[in-house]
Amino acid sequence: MSRLLLHIGHSKTGTSFLQALLRENRSVLARYGYDYPPPTWQETEEDNAEVGQGNGLVAAQSPNAMQDLLHDRPHPDRGLILSSEEFFPQLAAASDPERLGQLAIEAGYDEVSILLAIRDPVSHAASLWMQYVKRAGGTTSLERFFDLYSVPDLVLRFLDAYGGQPNVSIKLFNYSRHKAHLTDRLADWLGLAAQDLNAPRVTKINRGLTRAETVLQLALNAKIGRRGRILSDALCSALPDVAVHAAYPAKSAQAAMLDRLSLTLECLNMRLEPDERYQDTLHEPQMAFPQSETNSLSQHQLKVVGSVLGHEIRNLLKSKVDSTSETPYESLDGTVFTAENSIKGSAEPERGG
Repeated sequence: MSRLLLHIGHSKTGTSFLQALLRENRSVLARYGYDYPPPTWQETEEDNAEVGQGNGLVAAQSPNAMQDLLHDRPHPDRGLILSSEEFFPQLAAASDPERLGQLAIEAGYDEVSILLAIRDPVSHAASLWMQYVKRAGGTTSLERFFDLYSVPDLVLRFLDAYGGQPNVSIKLFNYSRHKAHLTDRLADWLGLAAQDLNAPRVTKINRGLTRAETVLQLALNAKIGRRGRILSDALCSALPDVAVHAAYPAKSAQAAMLDRLSLTLECLNMRLEPDERYQDTLHEPQMAFPQSETNSLSQHQLKVVGSVLGHEIRNLLKSKVDSTSETPYESLDGTVFTAENSIKGSAEPERGG
């Protein structure tokens, strides 16, 4: 049986690690009859191999893009594997969810097999806020982010749309239970043994920020928005092993979010295996940068540094735009969270601007 296999995220569930694992095992997967094509924008197989990056970003954008890819790729014996966090919000919001299965059948695949990872809401909202600050130029407060967090609603919508389709199967796991065993979860989905796959050369990918980095990043974002990611990308790539800070709002804010999502979580847990169900664990509040913390640079100093640098970068970018009459181009390098969509778990391609 040949399958169209989609790893769809969602966000902040070890996606970058799994994508690095898939990419660095392309030859291994081929020996077992699977095709994991490189991203269309990747010049060589080794290009940026140290950073987890999916290959399904373009195909996730529309049924037409998926159709083109399925008809352009050779038909593998056991299956074609595509991975992108963008699949999740696109599929959950699709007006015609049956279309995915139809495209797969038309291309000669027997079924669509979907790997979906979820995560306990409190830890996910905190991690998603950090990603929003890192990659989307976010400045919304942590408390406000928790007020708007609604990813479980999308999970329920997705399962309602695809869970009962005869030619679609869904393998779901909770990252909060299995984050130390992601290779096992991927291998199980593919019908392989974990030892069949080689570990990625970089095991820590897409880390969070330290308290000081968070304060500096927020100040930079306030001036130049998404372009502020030049700082966080450099820090996370050059210093992947730095101990990071997980920010959590007051327990009252965490509890209010869980209460708002309680009906959705109850419905989901009735459909999930016991080991994969959502848990409503509250975390001790951890502010982004406590006023009482002693550091080589104070919070106020960091804000000044970020603001001044951001102001100067903004002026330089404006000067470049004025001189060329074009927006500076930024290369396509995967998915990022936007200020609006990150709270709902969506993403969009980074195409510049």
